[in-house]
Amino acid sequence: MVVALAARGCGSARWSKSSFAHSDSYRPQLAVSDVQSILYLEPSTHTAVPQVRSSLRNLGHQTLVIVEFTLSFKNRSNQISFEDTAYSIYVSALSYAQGSKSLAPGQQVKFALKSPACPKNWEPGQVGVRVTKVVASGS
Repeated sequence: MVVALAARGCGSARWSKSSFAHSDSYRPQLAVSDVQSILYLEPSTHTAVPQVRSSLRNLGHQTLVIVEFTLSFKNRSNQISFEDTAYSIYVSALSYAQGSKSLAPGQQVKFALKSPACPKNWEPGQVGVRVTKVVASGS
């Protein structure tokens, strides 16, 4: 299982805004499935943090180096109480050495994303996951 953490402010000079130009057209080529959201107990601190586990499949024809999600955490009334951005795929000069890999056509990756900033009024099991940015290799 690939584990990625919610990453605020992560960026690389390599990726410009124009790199995301084809994000909208490529999103339908991505299948997000098996979404689960739980309170995860951090082993080192014994702190409970919201965690979203899911699977992402690349149904398109391009190899992806960045896939960004927006996680929408909902309260008991099913209203969005908090949103966070996270990356299931993020290949850069820094992250690649830590084990991030690109997502080739036809490949699937399982991932877990944590959101320690999520407020306590979040209801476990109530989360929306949507792809907000996609960057293919060579973009």
